[in-house]
Formats: sequence, C-alpha cells, structure tokens
Amino acid sequence: MPRQRPLEALVLHYSQTGNTAKLAEAAGQALSDRGWKTRIMSFRSPEETRSLNTPDLLVLGTPTHFWKPPVMAVSRIRALPRFVGSYAFVYTTYGGVFASDSALVLAREAEALGARVLGGASVYCPHNFMTGDGRRLGDVYPEFGLDQPNPEAMADFLGALESVARTLEAGPAGGFDLARLGSSRKMLSFLDSLVPLSVKRDFLPLPRVDAEACKQCRMCLSVCDTGAVRFVREEIVTNAGTCMRCYQCVRACPQGARVTDWAKIEKLLRGVKKLMSPPVTRTAAVDAPTEGSEP
Repeated sequence: MPRQRPLEALVLHYSQTGNTAKLAEAAGQALSDRGWKTRIMSFRSPEETRSLNTPDLLVLGTPTHFWKPPVMAVSRIRALPRFVGSYAFVYTTYGGVFASDSALVLAREAEALGARVLGGASVYCPHNFMTGDGRRLGDVYPEFGLDQPNPEAMADFLGALESVARTLEAGPAGGFDLARLGSSRKMLSFLDSLVPLSVKRDFLPLPRVDAEACKQCRMCLSVCDTGAVRFVREEIVTNAGTCMRCYQCVRACPQGARVTDWAKIEKLLRGVKKLMSPPVTRTAAVDAPTEGSEP
C-alpha cells in the first residue's frame, strides 16, 4: 500500500563555528532527496523549539567539548519538548583530539526525550580553537582536521543516516544497541569519566578583556551561552567558575578585545594528542533493507 504521507525529519543542531551546522545541512539535504519532509534548525535558542511537532526522525547534532557534548548544548536539549514516538539519529563533531563517548552520551539524551535512537556518528572535523593569528587550528593543520570531513568520512556519515531512513521507510524499526556508539578507547573513556569537568576546564586559560580595545558593544555577552560574561559597573567581566572555555566570545568580538593565550592552548592540545589514536569518523546504525526492496 502506498504511504499516505511523506515521512518527516527534524534536524536540530547546536553549532558554534559551523562544523555541526554543515553536517546538519548535509543530513537535511540527503533526507529531502529521499522524499522526506525536512526541517533544519538550531536549538541554541530554546524559545524557538518549544512548539515543535513530533517527527518520524529526529536528527540531533552537537560539537564535542571536553570529550562530551557541551554542557551548554545539553542544557538546551533538556529544555526541548519530548519526542515520544520519534526515532533518532545523533551525531557529534570533534576536532582531531578524542571524541570519547560523546555520541553515546548524546544518544542517551535523545532517548531521555522519548525518542528511540537507531544510529549515530562521531565525525572528524576542523578543530575550532584558534592560532595566534586568528585562524582555526583545523583550518591550518592537517592533524587538527584540515579538509575534514573528507569525502569518505562524509559518505560514511550520510550512509549511516540513510540506513536509518531506509529502515523507517520500510516500516517500524527494531532495536539498536546504543553501546555501538561508544568510544573504541574504553580505558581512556573510563579515565575521562573520573576527571571532573571543572578540572578539565581549568586547564585552559580564561578569556580576558583588552580594556583599551573594548568598545563595550556587548557582543561577547550575546554569544555566551552560560552567562559567564557580564557587564558590571561599566566593565565586561568573566566568571571563571561558569566560563566553559568555548572561546566563542573571543571569536565574536569585532574589536579583537577578547583575548586568550592561544599558544598555551595549542601546546596543551598537542600534548593530549600524543596519547590518542589518529582521529577518524566513526558511525553505527541499524541494519536497513537494501534499496529497492518492498516496504
């Protein structure tokens, strides 16, 4: 019997420098090409997502920050409406250090919203921290993701998503083992779980304000998702205890008045990379019927 309506997909992403948004657009286009009714939107502003309808497929994407989905993104995911009856595909982007269990953590957040996860990916992308001359590490150095995701990685990502899409096109889906989304470096993931987020955060330098360059345009306040940047007594101040070292305020400042020690950050990242395997894009998805089989 012909399907009575097109399947619907909602692609929600949290993106700071464009990596996660780029994959959201690719995912949305791939599903649209299959005849799905697709909507793509950011969930950085929770007000825009409170009245969303329940889709057949929720595609949920975030970066990886301190080896997990950013706490800022997780807080917004938990403010989303519930998606009971939806299936889900999750993905995280990471910049050439270590994805850890970020996709698995994101899958659990999606299931807490009521969706049933059928697949996901950790996608190797350009690292968004910067060099001393204002460029992203991942746009300069191959070891930090230059030219990633390459065509093979993008094909793997879209292939896993389309495996989920074909499954749903054929009818109700069976089960999927979320453990398949976990890191292949189990010991490192275990050690990571023992280190408090505050300790990881405090290894990185706090953003500072160059008072002479600052024009008090307050752009840094508008992009801070934790409320760590505030305007107090005619000055821009940063709360060290709530700043998550995403450095979005540094990238956003039009005067270059938000600064930090990028050389120290690069040195730390290179030290951590020595402990890691070469980064790769990893995917896992429910096995789908072959193309052309009868639904």
